[in-house]
Amino acid sequence: MSQVFLQLFGNNLGSSEKIDSQLVELEKLKLIDKKLFTFTRFNVEMTSKDLAEKYEIKKTDAEVYSLLQMDYYENIDELLEIGRTASAVIADKHLPI
Repeated sequence: MSQVFLQLFGNNLGSSEKIDSQLVELEKLKLIDKKLFTFTRFNVEMTSKDLAEKYEIKKTDAEVYSLLQMDYYENIDELLEIGRTASAVIADKHLPI
């Protein structure tokens, strides 16, 4: 729900695809006249194809499925490494002035 509230009341400079695909196109929903704050959301598509093509991380479908079980503490280090690798796409346009 925190991501829904961020999307409804804030100006997102990043991706909102996952939130919007689960609910409605929140960026088009007008609850307030002016956004109250700016934030940036980044999504990493956790598929073997996307990880390989965008981040040069080679994982089988079974390995990716295992990583998606985010309640396993054994995955923390690997998920952090994926996040660090994916953060290379952050650019000035993603950060508020």
